[in-house]
Amino acid sequence: RFLRLGKGRVATSEHDLDLSDLISELVSLVQPAARHAGISLEWKPPTVPISVYADSELLGQAVMNLLLNALDAATKNRAVTNRDGSVCIALQRNGQESELTVSDSGSGPTLDIADYVFEPFVTAKSEGVGLGLTVAKQGVESCGGRISWTREKEKTHFTIRLPLAVEGDANV
Repeated sequence: RFLRLGKGRVATSEHDLDLSDLISELVSLVQPAARHAGISLEWKPPTVPISVYADSELLGQAVMNLLLNALDAATKNRAVTNRDGSVCIALQRNGQESELTVSDSGSGPTLDIADYVFEPFVTAKSEGVGLGLTVAKQGVESCGGRISWTREKEKTHFTIRLPLAVEGDANV
């Protein structure tokens, strides 16, 4: 996935994908690490399927990156503040788009990098390379979506917006 960086839009294996199923699978992989770190991981799948036309591998890598970053941020903040940490995943329809938000109780990107978090080699982590969010952005964009982040009420929110799959479209 790192080798794809800088190549622009790459060939993908796009197909109709139920985001709830993908997220549930990824949450089950991250849940043991969250429990071990003492971080609350909240995911309540929507009651109706939310389907997008996307590459499940690229989108899965993007979402996994957001989950691991959120878990790391909440864990570090918990160690500093001694307050409970949390990661919350929310998925909903918003017009003709799906809206997936990963929120955490971490301190958020530092001011010196806040405007550049999706750029290559930008990181505040001493052990980080600064490619995770760049790869996530490229993966989301190659699936026709957008990724952004905000900081509100002591929570950091990363949001992926993707067009909903059009009913009746054939995957040719």
